[in-house]
Amino acid sequence: MTVVGLFKVMPDVIDVGRDIWKKLKSPEELAIGKAREGVFGKDYYSDKYKFKISVPDDSWQFWKPTPQFLTGFLGGVFTLPTRDVPIVALSKHAIKMFRPNVVVTVEDVGSFTSISEIVSFTRELLIEQDFEIRDEDVHIYENTNSGILIGSHPYLRATMFQVQKIHLHEGRTYSVTASYVPISEGSIVLFGGLQEIMNSFQFIS
Repeated sequence: MTVVGLFKVMPDVIDVGRDIWKKLKSPEELAIGKAREGVFGKDYYSDKYKFKISVPDDSWQFWKPTPQFLTGFLGGVFTLPTRDVPIVALSKHAIKMFRPNVVVTVEDVGSFTSISEIVSFTRELLIEQDFEIRDEDVHIYENTNSGILIGSHPYLRATMFQVQKIHLHEGRTYSVTASYVPISEGSIVLFGGLQEIMNSFQFIS
């Protein structure tokens, strides 16, 4: 297949670079919807954790990680009853053998912590995992209990980028994390649909 032919079958890409945080919905824009549980078409509802997230089209699919996967791939901390990964959105298209994804993590943290503390701690953990996170790529919004981290990590002969939006909401931390490898080394672009999925996250009653 020619390069032109390849791009015809791929979803559109969206140029975001390191200013993606400017294009994501703020917490005050997160609408209140109707609570349900499970996957309904292109939407996933969690009545347990009170949130909803959506995929834009059939080139994405939802996946619920098993406890065995969480323990083996993400570490023993995910065996704790206070932390869970209720849903993952996976692309059906791989870029340089990396599958773009959005992971939702929920953790009970109670009322004795702050969004600043959570974002700073998360950054330290990612740096320990060899992520590069510049000071200008850390955004903390105390007034809305939210924050954003943008990091990069070597991946084979390319670079994997990760955008993590964190909400502190009713005693829980909600982390919505998008990971992707740019199609072109000369232009940091986000695989089509990834930004829409992050923007679709909203709390429900």
